[in-house]
This record gives sequence, structure tokens and C-alpha cells, in this order.
Amino acid sequence: IGVECGLTKNFEMAEKFFYQAMSLAPLDVFVLHEMGVIKYESEAYEDAEEIFKTTLNMVMEMCKKNQEPLSDRWEPLLNNLGHCCRKNKKLTESLSFHTRALSLKPLNSQTYTAIGFVQALMGKLSEAVESFHKSLSLKRDDVITSTILKTVLEDLVEEMVEDDLPSKVEATTEETFIKSLSPVTETIEESKLTGETFRKLKFDDNESDLSADMSLD
Repeated sequence: IGVECGLTKNFEMAEKFFYQAMSLAPLDVFVLHEMGVIKYESEAYEDAEEIFKTTLNMVMEMCKKNQEPLSDRWEPLLNNLGHCCRKNKKLTESLSFHTRALSLKPLNSQTYTAIGFVQALMGKLSEAVESFHKSLSLKRDDVITSTILKTVLEDLVEEMVEDDLPSKVEATTEETFIKSLSPVTETIEESKLTGETFRKLKFDDNESDLSADMSLD
């Protein structure tokens, strides 16, 4: 019920059901993960990061106890941590979590998109372009990735031009794409970029968003 409330953007009601679930099973990492998703979707990014990190620590302890490696079922958790760290301006940490997620599921196009997004924010435009191309090689009809790639390419060209010109070239490019979030399982099937403004040579997060992965199973 909590997950369904989250999908309909009734975050307050979703939290109530998750708290009830946690009162019955306080060590259930799946419930804790979904609580983190609700915090992320309600833009409480610091709270979401804390919850996701607590979840990851609990999962790693279970893996250590059972003497087994981290299962690929936790790839959404690592990607969600990457999204939270990006929102909280911890770009190096964000890139690290997305890279770890990629090691669990190397063929997830959305992870490459997330990595490219962070690289663009870090000013690593050439690396970002490479990551976006890898994403599109896995899912060539992804409009969101194509849109961001176009903007980064424009920034990259502008950067190259500025290196050759004595005066600074100022330009602004605006791309708007609205896409509603649908239920997803393990990977992001649909992402959301609402009302974003990309500025050449000033690629930033602003209100742009790659939505959190929801249910793990």
C-alpha cells in the first residue's frame, strides 16, 4: 500500500504505511529502501541519502554474515544512493555508487545515463558523451538520454570554441522535456526531467532529475 501511495504522489500517506510496516519488521531492508524512495521523491534528499546508506550498511552486514557477495538485486539501491549524492552535491561519491551499480548489472542503460549526467556536472564533458553513447547503444530510443547528450555536445563544442577565441562566448540553450513516472521494477523504465534549463558551460542539476528506482522485486 505504501508503494502504491508513493506512485500516486501521496507521500504523507505512503510514509504512514511504511512506518507501520517498520513497526512490525524493523530490520526489513526492503521496507527501509522504499522509505528512502519516498524521501527522495518528496525532495528530502539528505534524509533519503541517510536512509539508503543505512540500508546498504545492513545489506553489507548480511552479506558478510552469510559470506556471500552483494547480489545484483541491490543495484537499484546503489543507483539511488548515486542520485541522492548528486542532489546533495557529492559528485565524486555519486559517481562511485553508480559505478558500483554498473558492476552488478553492466547492461543497464539508465546507469550509463546517470554516470554521464554526473560526469557532465563535474565538467567531464568528453567522458559524459562517451557514457551517453554507451547508454544509447543499449537503448537507442531513449529520448531523455538523447536530449541530455545533445545539450552536452553543445556545451563541448562551445568549450572548444571558447578555447580558440579571445573573448568569452555567452549562450543559453533551453531544453524542456516532461515525462510522468510509471511503476518500475529494478531499473528505471521512465525518468523525469521537468522544467530544466541547461546553460552552456554551466551544465548543472537545477530541477533536472533522474527518478529513484522503486520496488526491488
